[in-house]
Amino acid sequence: MQTNGTTKQLDQAITRLGEAWVQFSQRFAADIKREGISIPGSQTYLLFLLSRRGPLRMSDIADRLGVTLSGCTAVVDRAVEEGWVERKRDSADRRVVRIRIAPAGEHVLLRMKETRLRLLRRYLEQLQPEEVNILVTLVNRLTETMESQQKTEH
Repeated sequence: MQTNGTTKQLDQAITRLGEAWVQFSQRFAADIKREGISIPGSQTYLLFLLSRRGPLRMSDIADRLGVTLSGCTAVVDRAVEEGWVERKRDSADRRVVRIRIAPAGEHVLLRMKETRLRLLRRYLEQLQPEEVNILVTLVNRLTETMESQQKTEH
């Protein structure tokens, strides 16, 4: 059980973390844009998702993006217009449409991954290897906690 003092300390730490995360995200997004990659975050996540998971139904994408089906349709429509993703009817059930990453999307995603790797390497090499390992461990633990709590909520 947390005391008032530890609750206040945690709240202050959360505030500092939030501010640091916003600064990092804004600076990193600006660096990516300076590299000539100007893809909205939702499009980026869509490409990463489809690359990792393979073709998905719109409802699955909407769940993963945390948006409504109509919001998902807008994100997918823009990606289709750019030629990054394709809509394909499911061969087993023609009523089902699956979204898959297109070759142009794979190319954009590869370029983005290479750019991210180069930028993150430049920043992280300023830290000690132990500090990088601690950062990775803490982010993984936080992600696991989030996933665990989401499972209990559903």
